[in-house]
Amino acid sequence: MKEILVTGAAGGMGKAICKKLVEKGYKVYGLDYKDCDDLWSVDFYQCDVTKSESVEKAFQKIKEKTNRLDAVVHTAGIYDLDSLVEIDEERFTRIFDINVFGVFRINKIFMPLLSEKSRIIITSSE
Repeated sequence: MKEILVTGAAGGMGKAICKKLVEKGYKVYGLDYKDCDDLWSVDFYQCDVTKSESVEKAFQKIKEKTNRLDAVVHTAGIYDLDSLVEIDEERFTRIFDINVFGVFRINKIFMPLLSEKSRIIITSSE
């Protein structure tokens, strides 16, 4: 059975991906900063991708259950409708912390569970 990690698992696109993967017979590990009680067939862990220690805790818990991941699907992300002229620096930095550095943290920390055949998929709903 293939094992897949999905970030942003409690959100619309992440939740839909988790459900579809479970339907196809995959073992799915879901991460999100908010709790999700309706992903009944997913091993779900609360994780804030902006905090390395939170990602590390999720990694340790998942590592107890598996020694490999066949794929990581990144759906965690935020979008702000303001233009670069209107957005303040704090909100702009937060977007990058989640959308870019969050992907970096997950990939770096979960790398020991990935092989040369593993896939990393980065997507967005906006």
